[in-house]
Amino acid sequence: MREGTISFFFLGRAPVAPGTFGSLGAFGLAYLISIYLSDIAGFLLLGLAGIFYYVGLQVAPWCEEKFGKDPSIFVLDEVIGAFIT
Repeated sequence: MREGTISFFFLGRAPVAPGTFGSLGAFGLAYLISIYLSDIAGFLLLGLAGIFYYVGLQVAPWCEEKFGKDPSIFVLDEVIGAFIT
């Protein structure tokens, strides 16, 4: 479950440009939220960014221990950036 979270539904497992795939997945989700929940999309995306930030802080030590320093599978920073954008 942790690996699926840090890789944003395993998009961070892409063999090439995992951060790009993580960002594309986040932008896709943000697009769907903006279409179907347009009245509260901004608040919802900001809230999701906060939730992913908190989750990232909690799983970062485990991730660094398992995958090493600054692993490419960790794409939550790109996801948070996409949600804020």
